[in-house]
Amino acid sequence: MIINLKKLSLQKENLKRAQSLLRNSPEGRPLVRNLNNLILFLNEIEIDLELGGESIVELDMSRLDAVEQRNKMLNFLNEEDD
Repeated sequence: MIINLKKLSLQKENLKRAQSLLRNSPEGRPLVRNLNNLILFLNEIEIDLELGGESIVELDMSRLDAVEQRNKMLNFLNEEDD
């Protein structure tokens, strides 16, 4: 499977946002732990991909370009939240 690191990071950020929204509602609290486990799993995959580890998936571009593109996107999202 080929994966886009930027999309993976964006999906992880969306899960974090959903997790914070669900934490505030009584009906969503049981899902918060499951979302947290999923986010931790995605973190492991992302770090493994960045470092060129033994993940089954591979990046859709060179590691350096993928990490650079992901960092630009995360910086943009962080500036937007401020």
